[in-house]
Amino acid sequence: MNTYYGEETKRSVANFPFSVNRVHLELIYAIAEIKNAAAVANFADGGISEEMKNAIVLASDEVLSGKLNDQFVTPALQGGAGTSINMNVCEVLAARATEILKEKGVQTIVHPLDHINKSQSTNDVNPSGLKIACLRLLRELMPAVEELQKALTQKSKEFQPILKLARTHLQDAVPMSLGDEFSSYAAIVSRQLRYLRDIEPYLLELNLGGTAIGNSINASQTYRKTVYEELVKNTRLPLKPAKNFMAQTSSQADFVALSHALVAYFVDISKIANDIRMMASVPKGGFPELKLPEMQKG
Repeated sequence: MNTYYGEETKRSVANFPFSVNRVHLELIYAIAEIKNAAAVANFADGGISEEMKNAIVLASDEVLSGKLNDQFVTPALQGGAGTSINMNVCEVLAARATEILKEKGVQTIVHPLDHINKSQSTNDVNPSGLKIACLRLLRELMPAVEELQKALTQKSKEFQPILKLARTHLQDAVPMSLGDEFSSYAAIVSRQLRYLRDIEPYLLELNLGGTAIGNSINASQTYRKTVYEELVKNTRLPLKPAKNFMAQTSSQADFVALSHALVAYFVDISKIANDIRMMASVPKGGFPELKLPEMQKG
């Protein structure tokens, strides 16, 4: 097996020897898409040759195909604003692109920083890649949330004729319908669904092109224009540059908002699950109000 990552990646593994999961591949793929778009943009700006651009694009396509998954070895928990993640991708793409050029008889060395990371910085690549990854994972989650909301709505109609006691602090309160209870669950999930949808426009706004601090140093206007055109085409997401790159670079509020929306959703889901567990605490010592399918004994 060829090892494409280099010294910076090896140092990061040594510096952060944590027994946690490796970086999520969805983030690696998003960064590879950025490097793909950046190569085209740097070629358009005259910063790299067409041969090198083609080799980088081909190498990034191999990353996206999953062919090089075993080359991304940095732990998810690390310092340095994720520099190790960016360098891992840069080193793998540089080594593989150099190999591709050599296979074609071109003796050119592709450098991780001078070529793969040209016109970029960890500070604009990583947040942009993370937003792309979050968007995709969020879009995977949304259909399941929608399905849950529909199922709870259907159960609320089915259970409407069934009367039961409402409880506060597990003490008898007032009569209610089981359908009313499930209607409230459906409304809770529907509300959380709106919160999750409201986050998406903020995730579509990137600081890519802002480079290190958001003032676009070392990134030309041609590069900034082309990199977004290519990234939109490659990702099929309506991504757009932030109005103020520096604000987006220095603020993590969009990720905090997404985290809060997810935490709020799962807090509500946990409460609903606990309610259902209590109502199904049969056969003799609990509340025989619901009967759940037996998954296994006990």
